[in-house]
Amino acid sequence: MKNKEAIRHLFLNDLISHNTFQTLIKRDKKLKVKQAKKARQNRVNGAVAFAVGTLLKDHSAIQHRAVWNLIGREEASRDEGLDSLRALRATDALTSFKKSGNNFQVFWSRPVPDVEEGVAEVVTTETK
Repeated sequence: MKNKEAIRHLFLNDLISHNTFQTLIKRDKKLKVKQAKKARQNRVNGAVAFAVGTLLKDHSAIQHRAVWNLIGREEASRDEGLDSLRALRATDALTSFKKSGNNFQVFWSRPVPDVEEGVAEVVTTETK
């Protein structure tokens, strides 16, 4: 039994009032919209991850507009694309930086791996 059917069943059996019925129906609609939005964002996350991997093969840094153009402007909104880039940054798959103080010129690149001092010393002694 789906949520709407269960709510209607409760109302028809006088277990909930009309106001409660309307409130629960509205909540059910909001939950469905939220679930659809989350599913769409998951699809966009996959497309953005693929696009970033493709673009970063040829470039050291990219801007979100290039990613958005590659995945398709009709397939995802600008905000969905940016949310996906931010999710990749949160998992340390990407880093973002600004070449200037302009907020509209944010670049995205792969993070530079940290080099440990012991490894750096070995490399320098081998090259001598």
